[in-house]
Amino acid sequence: PSTHLRISSNMFAGDDQSVFYTDQSLSVSHGGPGSVGGSSIDPQQRNERVQGRFRQFLKEWTIKETFIYVERLRANYALGKYFLQVDMSHLQQFDEGLYNNLIDNPVKFLPLLEDGAKEVLDFTTNKKDLHDIQVQLIGFDRHSTLRGLGSQDISKLVNIPGIIIGASRVKAKAHRMAIACKNCNEVRYLITPYGFSNAQVPRYCTSAQNTESRSGGAPGCGVDPYIVLPELSTFVDSQSVKLQERPEMVPTGDMPRHMVCWMERHLTDQVLPGSRVSLTGVYCMFDGKVKPGDKSSRNFPYLRVLGVSSEGDGATTFSVEDEQELLELSRTPHIYKKFAKSIAPRIWGHDDVKKAIACLMVGGSRKVLPDGMRLRGDINILLLGDPSVAKSQFLKFVEQVAPIAVYTSGKGSSAAGLTASVIRDAASREFHLEAGALVLADGGVVCIDEFDKMNEIDRVAIHEAMEQQTISIAKAGITTILNSRTSVLAAANPIYGRFDTERSASENISLQTTILSRFDMIFVILDTHDRDGDARVSQFVINIHKQNNQMAVDDADLIPIDVIKKYVTFCRQKCHPRLSADACLTLRNHYVNIRAGIAKIKKESGDAPIPITVRQLEAITRIAESLARIELSPVANAGHVAEAIRLFKVSTVQAGNTGQIAQGAGSAEFRQQTQRAEDFIRARVPINHRVGRQALLNQYLKALDVDTISPFTKAVEIMSHRGEIRVDEQNRSIRRLR
Repeated sequence: PSTHLRISSNMFAGDDQSVFYTDQSLSVSHGGPGSVGGSSIDPQQRNERVQGRFRQFLKEWTIKETFIYVERLRANYALGKYFLQVDMSHLQQFDEGLYNNLIDNPVKFLPLLEDGAKEVLDFTTNKKDLHDIQVQLIGFDRHSTLRGLGSQDISKLVNIPGIIIGASRVKAKAHRMAIACKNCNEVRYLITPYGFSNAQVPRYCTSAQNTESRSGGAPGCGVDPYIVLPELSTFVDSQSVKLQERPEMVPTGDMPRHMVCWMERHLTDQVLPGSRVSLTGVYCMFDGKVKPGDKSSRNFPYLRVLGVSSEGDGATTFSVEDEQELLELSRTPHIYKKFAKSIAPRIWGHDDVKKAIACLMVGGSRKVLPDGMRLRGDINILLLGDPSVAKSQFLKFVEQVAPIAVYTSGKGSSAAGLTASVIRDAASREFHLEAGALVLADGGVVCIDEFDKMNEIDRVAIHEAMEQQTISIAKAGITTILNSRTSVLAAANPIYGRFDTERSASENISLQTTILSRFDMIFVILDTHDRDGDARVSQFVINIHKQNNQMAVDDADLIPIDVIKKYVTFCRQKCHPRLSADACLTLRNHYVNIRAGIAKIKKESGDAPIPITVRQLEAITRIAESLARIELSPVANAGHVAEAIRLFKVSTVQAGNTGQIAQGAGSAEFRQQTQRAEDFIRARVPINHRVGRQALLNQYLKALDVDTISPFTKAVEIMSHRGEIRVDEQNRSIRRLR
């Protein structure tokens, strides 16, 4: 085996000047001066020397003239925290041989490191009856993946990034178990291995008296005489969690892989479902049964966790070159328009929708009030419209570009699948939490397609997640609150298949006002029949197919997808804008004026097209902050507020006005007349029959005794839009389809 030579004049207390070296087979040789291959020593002496080397590392490692590990040990022990976090990079710089041996055989070397930490604490504090110290390993940069683990990694130290999707309760596990014979009262102790393995209790009493009785033919203490003595046993906390691959690491079309992880002592209760972490631990195999009562057992892998590194909201470290590149990009003239143009460039038009999605991706600023209340900065958008207007394509693009994103479909999503579920473990029969889409996308975007197809009960479950950005769980004895600080981008179709301009947005889809009010922007996307527009769209689509993988727009005007992903992450981490004084004044005046206009409409027509409340005021504030974030500006000025107001008007306000107000049909009386005209057409025109339009209009005027044709014209337009009737090109006849 290869060796790592290290010449040391004073390795630790009690050593003479000699040559010290380690090899990959964990052997340590110690000879006299000038010798590297001295006589072999017994394992006990070898362990003592390695433990002394670890002790020297903990005592002598300094940063800025501070013995950091000695200070950490003292501080943690004084606070009742009996653990020490050791940075693997420090150990590698101190002694690469020990570093490699710890990686190759952590099960053997980690106890020596923990004993060394206890000796250092004993030396520096002079306290008696010290608690055992748990060493937690951090800073291990040899990253692997769940898919990359193989047989060569068994019993080795690995580092795996992922998302915690499930966590069990913290349980007590016997570390040093006391057992006593119920016949002869002999007490002995068993050391329980860490992980899922359990101690094997002897079938027969091992006392000398029982051995002599069995050899002489006497029954002795019998079979299975031992009982456990909990009061004499030593216990440690233990917890199992489930780690899953991050969505961005899963190849397209594959199922995410997951692995059970075992945590013990002070590592328990350090992570919650939805946390993005990197776990350092030992890749182990366990021979156990899947369910209690199974006759056969099987091997399954698990990770014995030795260290946890939390990665927050998908935090990313940028190099100096990356920061300079992104800062230069933020100084690009009209970066807001260029950024929006780069959103789904294969989709023609919908410029305002793209600008809104750009705001959603960067988001506004989260705020914590003095009383502890949190105000969300994430923006929620609903795309409501006819089929084949690229709603799903927008969602797929955001899932691809956003640093953290989860895509789901409404029909295939339940309340538990979106929030969190409580699962009973088949082996232990205990309940544990498993995170849903909103928790897994914490710090990112959740894309929900077919939002209108969700069951009403399931939609109600996400109310708290969309506004308070938390998910409260109280099931099966588990009471907790999970974070869901995520933006929601949803797409929905109208009830009648196509949007009915006679009805408002809330009437066109089966969504309650409580869920609609949680969306900062609601876009109604209509498939309008326009000859010139249709010609431009068709030419754009044909060019995409004609040019194959080439873009149908100028690449020079677009930001590459990988740069967009980095820029979004950079904006969210580095920029937290606030409103300027002028912006606050502009926003206040707009809010007062629009509330006055809504009150006037309600007084005249008896019904307001859309409620404007403080929730909408906060929505405009978030949009303005996101616009400032795109420019990496620390202040959202009056120009940002003006653009935010414009986006709000062309989305939510226009959605509320679509049909009734925009078409001049705001009064309840006109809607009733239009409904009577629809009923008249259905009664006079059987399905699959054709009648002349003018003849039908004359019958309508005579039968209902009205002197205006506006309700009839509107009814024909609405029914044609729904697909109930078909009007010929000359507008002379009407055919009933359904």
